Amino acid sequence: MRKDVSLWLDGMRATASFLVFVAHLSVFGVAAPELARFVPELGHDSVILFFVLSGFVIAFTTESRHASLSEYLVARGARRWSVAVPARALSYGLAARGRGLAP
Repeated sequence: MRKDVSLWLDGMRATASFLVFVAHLSVFGVAAPELARFVPELGHDSVILFFVLSGFVIAFTTESRHASLSEYLVARGARRWSVAVPARALSYGLAARGRGLAP
């Protein structure tokens, strides 16, 4: 995959994930009504866009870099693990802090 295409896909995926984040803020009432007014229904569409683009990235990576199923599973597991551990630690830390602030 050319570098410019890869950067474009990464940028679109980052934009889609940010729109999902903002949509969640508006759904749960965290965002100000002025902001929520601009992104009322983009959350669902952004999730679909993110998964479609991720499918292209995963398909290309699988086809070009990982010849066997075991190579793919190891590479995919490493990517997921590197995100899952910090996300869980952050979630538990924020939950503990939230319980301390408003038990």
